[in-house]
Amino acid sequence: MLNRVNVKSLDNNNIVDVIVKYPTACLAKENGYHQESHRLNRNYYNYKGELNGDSIDYIKAFVRSKVDGVEINNSFDNVSAPTQSQLQTWLREKYDIHIQLLIYSWQERTYCYKIHSEKAYIPDSSRFILEDDIVIGKYEDVLERALQRGLNLIK
Repeated sequence: MLNRVNVKSLDNNNIVDVIVKYPTACLAKENGYHQESHRLNRNYYNYKGELNGDSIDYIKAFVRSKVDGVEINNSFDNVSAPTQSQLQTWLREKYDIHIQLLIYSWQERTYCYKIHSEKAYIPDSSRFILEDDIVIGKYEDVLERALQRGLNLIK
């Protein structure tokens, strides 16, 4: 199931953006993505993978670390849950990884994605198009797959 967020567009119409799935959010965190998620307007996954879920275990560990001097257990830490567009922008601006989605078949709603970069690690020595994959499914599902592939290119 996709988690959606309402975003205001320039013409004041609501646009729905999709929050990345938990595995993608964890992969983004491993690669340095973080936004302050303790604020009420930021989405996060708790250590169980629940979107905006109960964080009481993390709070208890944090308080215990301050009171008893015990090192905090990072396994209870929250993971930022950005929208797909936020993560796509971060990949583009920080790592010069550009994700392009194209429709492959109008009738079947088949999408493909391409990943372009000059700076990212390129295992097959091609300099610009790193990935060209045809995926059948909804646009958001294809973008999720492309984001995961882009995150895996960061070395």
